[in-house]
This record gives sequence, C-alpha cells and structure tokens, in this order.
Amino acid sequence: MATQLFQTDRTRALLEPLRGRWVLFGVGLILGALAGLALATMSPTAYTAVAYAIVVPDRSNKTTGGPESAASIAQSYSRVATTGNVVAPGLRRAQLPLPPDDADEFVRVSASPDAPIIEIFGTRESPEEAARLANAVLDGLSAYSTTLGPGVGYNITPFVEARPPVNESAPGIPFYVGLGGSVGLLIGGLLALFLELPNRTTRASSPQGSVST
Repeated sequence: MATQLFQTDRTRALLEPLRGRWVLFGVGLILGALAGLALATMSPTAYTAVAYAIVVPDRSNKTTGGPESAASIAQSYSRVATTGNVVAPGLRRAQLPLPPDDADEFVRVSASPDAPIIEIFGTRESPEEAARLANAVLDGLSAYSTTLGPGVGYNITPFVEARPPVNESAPGIPFYVGLGGSVGLLIGGLLALFLELPNRTTRASSPQGSVST
C-alpha cells in the first residue's frame, strides 16, 4: 500500500510541472502540422524512372573474363555514366534540353557489386520526361561503351527501358504533415517542461512574504 502511494505521489510530482501547460502540446502539434502541409504544397513534384543496362562481352574480343570481371566493368561504367561526354549524345537524340555537364543533378547511376547490371534513375517533374531522361542516359552509355568495346572487351546493352512511373518519388502530403506534427509536438513538450510561468513563482513565494511581516 505504501509503495502504491509512493508511486502515485511520484507520478503526480512528475506531472506537476505540466499542469496548465497542456495547451502548448496542442499548439505545437497544430502549428507543426500546418508547417508540414505548407512545405508539402510548396515542394515541387518529382518522378523517378528507372532503366536497366547489362554488361555483355564484346564479340570481337575472345579474352574477356567471367561474371566477376563483368560486374567490375559495370561499376566502372556507372562512375562515368553522368559525365557530359557520355550523356550529351543521348540527351540530344531524345531532344531533352538539359545541360549534360549537370547530369548528376537529375540522374543517379549505380551498379551491383555481384551482377553486371547498371541501374539508371532519372528524376524530372513529369513521369514521361523522367522515363525519357533515364532512357536517354541509357542510350548515351550504350553508345559510349560501343566506342570502347574492342579495347575494354565489354559492351553496355539496354536490358529494361524505363517506363513512366505512377507515383511521385518525393514523400506525399501525409508524410510532411505527420513529420511537422511530430516536430511541433516535441517542441511544445519541451516548452511545457522548461518554460517558466511567473504567476506560479509568485504564488509559491507569497507564504514566505507573509511570515516575514
């Protein structure tokens, strides 16, 4: 019984600083959710399409290695896939008015360390343009590998062309509203815990003043 009373008193002592400050939690939650909604509304839409390429041995070269060598070549090609001289021909054929030297701002390329597969991610404001961009980089990388094929021993061949994505790549409105509400709730809780209230201090100090007189 004494233990239960102690725990009750301890809980009351922990919650005492929050008495009368619950409104801060609600205000923080509402303001944070509104801020998240505003951010989601102002953020530009973005769609990401994915194209796949595969590294295959060049037929004119009989000294190529096994799958491990092809995977290594794929990684090497992925590092140069967004350079201007590689991207420019594909962008030109696709009639995309984008600066080739800034391709790494809207294109991301990666390669698996275990398979000769290259992934090309193109991000634009519309699904169709995102697919065109990924396929343009795929085209440029394939043409670039053709010029190096006899010397390298491998070529880049389109494996799966990109299709217009259905969903946006950026988080939607619920994500931003939830994130903003969580941050606002946290800030409101911190204010409720550490914000000093003058009237409470005045009431606490008044008995001492009456005794001294």
